[in-house]
Amino acid sequence: MREVKKGLCNELYKIWANEETDGDPDEYNILQDGDKDDKILGRINFQAGPIQVAGVNGIQVEDLLKICIDRLEIFQSRLYPCQYNCRYNKYAIEACKAALNNLDERTKDRLLRGVKGRSEK
Repeated sequence: MREVKKGLCNELYKIWANEETDGDPDEYNILQDGDKDDKILGRINFQAGPIQVAGVNGIQVEDLLKICIDRLEIFQSRLYPCQYNCRYNKYAIEACKAALNNLDERTKDRLLRGVKGRSEK
C-alpha cells in the first residue's frame, strides 16, 4: 500500500492506495488515525481492467467526479449558504465539471480510434 499525499482537510486520517495486484491502484482506503490497520472510514473501488474483459467490478473516475459535483452543488444551493466559502465551492464545481468534460472527450476520442475498452493508447 502507498500513502496518498496529505492535504489540509485530512489531518486526522490517511488515504492508502492498494497497489498489490498490478501496480495500478484500483482500491483506495481512508483510515482513521492513518495507520494501515486502523478503522476504515471509507473505501473506493475503481474498475480493474476493461469492462468487456473483467466485467463491472468498480467505479470510473467520472463517477467519483459526478459524486463530488453533486455534493458541492448541494452545499452551494441549500446546506451551507455563506459569504466566504461559496466562491470556493463554485470554483471547485467548475474544475470538477471541466475534468469530467475532458474525460468525456478522451472517451469520444478512444471510440473514434477503436481502442475504447482496450489497454491501448
